[in-house]
Amino acid sequence: MPATLLLILPSGIPDKVFSLARPVTWLPEHRSIPLRSFFFGLILVSSRPVGRRQPASNLAE
Repeated sequence: MPATLLLILPSGIPDKVFSLARPVTWLPEHRSIPLRSFFFGLILVSSRPVGRRQPASNLAE
C-alpha cells in the first residue's frame, strides 16, 4: 500500500497544478472583488480563534 501511494501522489500533484492553472489566472482578472472578499473573510473569521489562543501580554513589565 505505501508503494502505491508513493506512485500515485507525485502524479496527482502536477495534474492538479495544471488543471487549476486556468481558473487561478481567470479569477483575479474577472472576479477580483468577490475573490478578495472571500480571502478577507477567511482571515477575519480565523483571527478570532487564533486571538483567543494567545495569552494576554502584560505590557507593564
